Amino acid sequence: MVGARPQYLQVPLLRRELQAAGVSHHWVHTGQHYDRALADDLIDELELGTPFANLGVGSGRHGAMTGRTMERLEDCLIGMRPDFVIADGDTNSTLATALVATKLHIPFVHLESGLRDWDRRRPEELNRVLADHAADVCLAPIPRALANLSREGLSDRSALVGDFLLDAFVEFRQRSMAAADVPDPGVQPPFNILTLHRPENTDVHECERFDQVLSFVNSLDVPAIYPVHPRVRPALNELHARGQRYPQVQFIEPVTYLQMLRLLGQAEAVFTDSGGLSREAVWSGAKCMMFFDFDSWHDMLDLGWAVNAPRHGAPLDEIYRGLRRPPGNEAIEYFGGGRASANAVAELRKRGLVDAV
Repeated sequence: MVGARPQYLQVPLLRRELQAAGVSHHWVHTGQHYDRALADDLIDELELGTPFANLGVGSGRHGAMTGRTMERLEDCLIGMRPDFVIADGDTNSTLATALVATKLHIPFVHLESGLRDWDRRRPEELNRVLADHAADVCLAPIPRALANLSREGLSDRSALVGDFLLDAFVEFRQRSMAAADVPDPGVQPPFNILTLHRPENTDVHECERFDQVLSFVNSLDVPAIYPVHPRVRPALNELHARGQRYPQVQFIEPVTYLQMLRLLGQAEAVFTDSGGLSREAVWSGAKCMMFFDFDSWHDMLDLGWAVNAPRHGAPLDEIYRGLRRPPGNEAIEYFGGGRASANAVAELRKRGLVDAV
């Protein structure tokens, strides 16, 4: 089940390992992303092919999205009758998949299990906790996540396998060097990358925070490239209507996955509220400043590989002074070395979901 960018990226390497183990794999598209660069181009680049089904869920309020996904996925799974179902992350579709699969008595495997930010007010935290407790198998990306699962009494169904997003990063990083040219950013290296899309940072009602981050990035000596997420356009238009200008920030259309990997390889620093992009930045060896009020990837902060700038934290320029370039290879090995998919299939074989060789 995929819908958001990181979920697409976790499919190709896992599918390859499953197929090598003799498992027929089908993927289901929620229809959450309907922008060309956010969905179709990514499907093409990852060579995912045609989904078994497109649920056409679209966007909306949390209850509506979860309910539509459950209703349409239930029909899909009843027709498919898979031996087990896999979903990852903390989206509404993840929770919907967990509920539908378990109610149909189909074993549910949750990837990226055990991450916690300890704020139950956030829908992502509720989604990941409920999915973990519904799952038959919880596959943790990092040791801290496995420890969280153990504390919640889930150790018997849990295993540490590594980060599936890293599998894609390792596989496609070299391919990105030969990909079609990225949209011309209008600057030569060095440059920074900026991406913001979370409501707390970019909603029209949070324009002050959006302006704060844009103004800070604009104040730096190094210019920034900002591939603008479609949901951010209203807030950006509002700031422009107020006369706000950011000459050091080059606003461009969304870029594809391979294009972003190429940009990451050239970037001085990455400023983002994306959990996936922040990890990719660290693995690329770029300095990374994150904009989360609560973050699930505490390890990158604890190890000094990134810094975080919550809305009510220290001044941004003060936090920025703590930025250091991370040891990309060390970070790659810490997150599993790109072996999560192989480890996962071995774990599923051990638990009887994949036939023994």
